[in-house]
Amino acid sequence: SFSSTPSSTRHHASIVQRNSGWRHRLATQLSALSEEEEKDLRRVQEESRVKVLTDRRKTIRGVLKAAEGSKNYRLANDYVPELDPETGKPIKSDAQSALTLTAFVVAGGAVLLRFG
Repeated sequence: SFSSTPSSTRHHASIVQRNSGWRHRLATQLSALSEEEEKDLRRVQEESRVKVLTDRRKTIRGVLKAAEGSKNYRLANDYVPELDPETGKPIKSDAQSALTLTAFVVAGGAVLLRFG
């Protein structure tokens, strides 16, 4: 149920029997990389790793800068919750808003990781 072309070719066609009949597919023969190819592969891997780390740093800096801007905007426009004089804690909790904002940030991060 298996036939192949001469082994000197890198790819060869084989016939595989399936329940519904015969179909053709390409099978790949594995071969070791030359020293030069391995060196090129390591160089590309290292460049990719450095690029990913650089992009992550830029993203983190951008998020921190946006958070600082949001904090400054809230302070400048008096969007700071009133504090209870006895406990020093906010009278009206911003927990729901914070949770909603966090959910959107996490969802945005997931989309960036998936497509970015």
